[in-house]
Amino acid sequence: MTNFVAEDFNPDADLARAAPFHLAGTSGVACLLIHGLTSTPYEVRELGEHLHACGHTVAAPLLPGHGTSLEDLRQRRWQEWAAHVRATAQQLRREHQHLFVIGSSLGAGLALWLALHESVTGIVGLGTPYRLRWSTYAAYVLQYISPILPKRGGASIRDPEARRRHPSYTGIPARSMLEMMRLLAAVRPRLHEIEAPTLLIHAWHDRVLAAAGARAVYERLGSMRKYLVFVHNSDHIVSEDYEKEMVFALCQTFISQTI
Repeated sequence: MTNFVAEDFNPDADLARAAPFHLAGTSGVACLLIHGLTSTPYEVRELGEHLHACGHTVAAPLLPGHGTSLEDLRQRRWQEWAAHVRATAQQLRREHQHLFVIGSSLGAGLALWLALHESVTGIVGLGTPYRLRWSTYAAYVLQYISPILPKRGGASIRDPEARRRHPSYTGIPARSMLEMMRLLAAVRPRLHEIEAPTLLIHAWHDRVLAAAGARAVYERLGSMRKYLVFVHNSDHIVSEDYEKEMVFALCQTFISQTI
């Protein structure tokens, strides 16, 4: 594994923390957890364990190009991420009465895409993207000028201990940002078609995706049951930050009130 570190990097520990996971439950509810761009299932591991403790089956796949190398990620297209998520969802759907898809950042975009193509009981978006701050043209040009954009300051988490522990790539391929933009471009004009109950949780001070974007998604969703909650002492990765316990509780409450 190259270009893949936490601040306290230990190869064996980080490989274990980055791995996909599946936790079987008994409630008849399956939760598909999807991590963000350049991240790993570690991002949603604690949330998954909380939902599993509530009796639910939890599955968190590793998206193609993640947990390997930046060069591998740079070669991947958004359709590969979507196909991987869809295959996992179809398997869970065959085995469970209810399927909730819970995504963080890129994972939230993929959750919305999935809801357009598969039947889901509910959606939870954590740091949900509407648009990225950069234009598609800028990302297109950057992939030739500066193929890998370095991350500065580590993961977007306020809690310094959580930020130190968080394993992820040290940079972001410009091409991968372009692919995420293309995914969002495929989802945005169809948000009104999404009728599944939806909960959006977003950090008010998110440095990566502005809070206004979450509101734009919320306003355009076709669901009659939709909720937008802002947290105020977290950064972009709300599933690992100071208010993570609140986030976990909100997810479980949403699930229990939806089934």
